Formats: sequence, structure tokens, C-alpha cells
Amino acid sequence: MSAILVTGASRGLGLEFTRQYLHSGESVIATARKLNEAKALLELKANFPSTLELRELDLSNEKSLNLFFQNLEDLKIAKLINNAGFWGGNDQGLSGCSAEQWMKTMQVNVFAPFFLVQRLAQRCEQIINITSKMGSITDNSSGGNYIYRSTKAALNMVTKSMAIDLQAKGITVIALHPGWVQTDMGGKRAPLSVEESVSGMLAVIGGLTIGDTGKFFAYDGSEIAW
Repeated sequence: MSAILVTGASRGLGLEFTRQYLHSGESVIATARKLNEAKALLELKANFPSTLELRELDLSNEKSLNLFFQNLEDLKIAKLINNAGFWGGNDQGLSGCSAEQWMKTMQVNVFAPFFLVQRLAQRCEQIINITSKMGSITDNSSGGNYIYRSTKAALNMVTKSMAIDLQAKGITVIALHPGWVQTDMGGKRAPLSVEESVSGMLAVIGGLTIGDTGKFFAYDGSEIAW
């Protein structure tokens, strides 16, 4: 049996991905950095004991990544949702960025998704990297936010290369922008609810074919310029 793997599932988009997939009858492997603190995930596990598997995974920790890979055995992954992400702090202006914070954000937003795909690609049918329109160079008209923008731009480039390298194997790889969403990162002023964003993204994912590989989509199905 194949499952859907969702990273960063303790809250926000990852939690809603997990919830909506479970309610549609799918089997899900959901990861969280600290499972004992992921109360909403644990409640879902109680309601879906046979179709939800919880795994602890700290994407900034190499030992945690290695342990995660060891415990996956031969599971086939229908969809890998690389959802876990890090904002990078509030001071991301030209004079405010720190190398330490930048590297931490790069580790979670770029390195971790890459190494997950490196180890799991042969088991996957589709790879969905949750990115942001803020990583679009074409769309950048306001500047600033150097850390977050650059890491998402890097993830976009990684996604494009993955799509090219894996196309011959029939694996679809896309970058997917969830919109401006009412999460801890997006804030209360965001126009989209978590439910609306994820419902839209699931519709996009559900309609993917190999012909879509290497594209950058928004939650509403529109294509975004790199």
C-alpha cells in the first residue's frame, strides 16, 4: 500500500493536508519535530488509528533525518508533500540579516527537502515542494525579506532540476504556492483560511500529470512565473 508523506504536520498547512487526506480515505505518514507536543496530530491519530502514522522528524538535525530514513523500510509513497518551512525571523532587511539565521532557514527550506527527495525519490509517484510566490524573482517588486525570499527561490531551482532529473522515471515534481494564509507565519490579516488554501492545493495535486512536471503553481491552479 502506498501512503502520502507530509512533513511539518503538527500545525497549519501540514496539519490540514493530513486532515483532508485522511477524511478522503488516504493513508498518511505525518511528521513533526516534537510529537509529544503535537496535540492536534495525536487527536487525529486517535480518530484514524489505522490510516495515520506519526513519525518524529527534525529537518534541521542530521541524526533525526538518518533515523527517519532507517525506519521507512520499503514503503511506497504516492505523494511526498515537502511542507515544513521556516520564516527566518522578523529582521530580514538589508542591514538586519544574520548568517546563523540564514543558514538555519536554508537548512529547513532547501537542504532538508532536497535530501528527503534524494533518499526517497525512487519510492515516489509525485513530489510537491511547498514554496512561496515570494521566491519568484519575476514577482519581486518590493524587495526585502532576503532570507525567506532567497531560500524559497533556491527551493524553486531545486524543484526545477528535480523535475528534469526524474521525468524519465515518470515522477512528477512541482513547486506549489499556498497563497497568503492565516497561519502562524502568514498572520491573521491573510485573506485565505488554512482550509481554503489546502482544498485548493489538493485540487491542483489531484489533477497533475507528468506533463505538469517542473511547473510552479498557485493554490488556485494558476501558473506562477519563476
